[in-house]
Amino acid sequence: MTAHSALTRPPGSPGPSTGAASRVLSDRQAGASFPGPTPSRAPGLVRLTLTACAVCGLGRLHAQPPLPQAPPPAPPIQYATAPSVPRAQNNPPPGASLWSIGQPTDEEQLYLEFINRARLDPAGEAVRLATTTDPRVLSAYSWFQVDLAQMQSAIAALPPVPPLAMSAALLQAAREHSLDMALNEFQGHTGTDGSSPGDRITRAGYSWSMYGENVYAYADSVFHGHAAFEVDWGNGPGGMQDPPGHRLNIHHAGFREAGIGVVNTNRPGVGPQIVTQDFATRSVASPFITGVVHFDLNNNAFYDPGEGIGGVEVIVTGNAWYGLTAISGGYAVPVPGDGSYTVTFVAPGLYHATNVTVANRANVKLDLRPAYTPPYPVGPDPAALTNNNLYTCNAVVAATNYQWQTSQLLNDPFFEGGESDQPQITLAVSEGYNTRISGVAASGTYAFHLAHPTAAPQILQLQPTFWIRSNAQVRFATRLGWATSNQVARLQISTDDGGSWTDLWTRAGTGTSGQSSYTTQTVPLGVHAGKSALLRFVYDFTGGSYYYQTSPDVGWLLDDIRVEGAARIVSTNLTDSGPTVQFAFHPLVPGSVLMRVRAQLPGRYLPWGPVREIQVQAVTPPTVRFTGPVTWNGSELIARFEVTAPPTGMVLRLWRAAQPTGPWAEDTSARFESISGNTVWRVTTPAPAAQGFYRISVN
Repeated sequence: MTAHSALTRPPGSPGPSTGAASRVLSDRQAGASFPGPTPSRAPGLVRLTLTACAVCGLGRLHAQPPLPQAPPPAPPIQYATAPSVPRAQNNPPPGASLWSIGQPTDEEQLYLEFINRARLDPAGEAVRLATTTDPRVLSAYSWFQVDLAQMQSAIAALPPVPPLAMSAALLQAAREHSLDMALNEFQGHTGTDGSSPGDRITRAGYSWSMYGENVYAYADSVFHGHAAFEVDWGNGPGGMQDPPGHRLNIHHAGFREAGIGVVNTNRPGVGPQIVTQDFATRSVASPFITGVVHFDLNNNAFYDPGEGIGGVEVIVTGNAWYGLTAISGGYAVPVPGDGSYTVTFVAPGLYHATNVTVANRANVKLDLRPAYTPPYPVGPDPAALTNNNLYTCNAVVAATNYQWQTSQLLNDPFFEGGESDQPQITLAVSEGYNTRISGVAASGTYAFHLAHPTAAPQILQLQPTFWIRSNAQVRFATRLGWATSNQVARLQISTDDGGSWTDLWTRAGTGTSGQSSYTTQTVPLGVHAGKSALLRFVYDFTGGSYYYQTSPDVGWLLDDIRVEGAARIVSTNLTDSGPTVQFAFHPLVPGSVLMRVRAQLPGRYLPWGPVREIQVQAVTPPTVRFTGPVTWNGSELIARFEVTAPPTGMVLRLWRAAQPTGPWAEDTSARFESISGNTVWRVTTPAPAAQGFYRISVN
């Protein structure tokens, strides 16, 4: 079959193609050169095709869109007639001890969440799989000709069964086998050392009474891998394996624990994701209270990578074991048997207790999803130059640190016309290709020239990070010469630090000589106002035929690039404030500053909160003066005071010390009441106030 897409890069590709999937053939290797169009001055045209076998022994073919693969048949579930190794951790010691599930990654935890969702609600999972829009899953459905109605009916007919708890030992065994498959590029249940699943599980220290295993060496994502097992696509009736061993492992009522090992790889014979799922039950089994603690950052009411909350204590009242959530958010706590248990989740800013009933010695799933509000800086605007300006933010559950970012802005317009030997651009172009040429500029001497000497996108990225305002726009001189419809000029923007790119403007070639002179394009950016952004120009190649010459009349000429109405971020500082939500900002340069803050949890940072723009000016610092004696009303302290030059967003605090030299501690019960505008105030302490020394601070 021909694979035109072997040399295709999708729009928004982050850089020039590399590796087997993007290897460029010479004209002779391609075997398909064509005379150019009239007139005779037209450049030569190359059409790229690649002939490939449908399936090869190593698995997927990376030189073309990979053909869907099926997991190997699952081996029979194994049962032990006696403990396979001496039991460990059987009778817990007196007092509460930590029960660890290890440190599953976000992807490994997500596999378990999909598994438990399917076990608890087979009918719902069947609907989700039958109606998915995931392109890789749909490709597998098409390739194996999966009968979706038959699949949905078969899964929906399965009875709900209790959830599985993550096991540190099974996690270790599963990871070991996934790594073996990755390093040695194979798919199967027998390790290169001859080990069986039971050997690996035993070697990890797990005393099993039964076990099962699923493996898949060709997953594209967690959902794709889960669908491969749950649908169990293959060459049997209805496009599914017969029997559906992987699906039956997932839904087996006898299993209590699981370990999922995920390895992501770029090796040509397997991947991009390899997964092993080990299911088992201990030789002497106890029920588990298990689940995941996570924020719902995307509001989809389900766990996603990046949402897990680590370091949360999970205390089961009166139990010998307690849990501590892994970085990915999962936990498990064994309990002795049936009964009602009080489960308490404890972390900084979190204390949540609930009752759980265990019946029939079955595992129980208990998730916790605390509310999340992105942290936002609150404090003075303008900020006082060369002074400490106090800012605070809302607290985030379980945060161990807050990181504050301040960025200085330069409000001058940006211009780049290629006249400097060191232009303000970053290039990702074909090796040895010079993009700066003379003699064909829109103005001045030089212009930028993007062509396709090789069949890969050519990228010119503006170096600054821009702060977009409502009136921001990009203006540039453009001239697209000889180009096919597969050669596309693009202006793109990224508002996630280059993670993804969106087209702002495009123009494809026509297969003719194209434009004979420059035109000026103006592209508004106001829809992205209030965001930091990167900008780049991409001469894209979408596959098929293309003009490969680099003469000035072939390809895309760019000149006089202007970004107006947007500031440039010229310097950035990061400050950790620890567990406190307070940040003292001490600016040394006047002008505009961006400020944002993010919370740090054990093992991860949460996304940045909203950005606030603050002006830094020479400001008269506020002063506080008591206007009368401090009085006492019972145990209450009452004082009147004046504030001169009160700042915007003023924050007042009362501090107490036993000695005038300190140490000073804040009285968080203090109440401030305005007597006259923003300058005359009264402070009272509803909580019993001890005698001592008091002072008031402003911001």
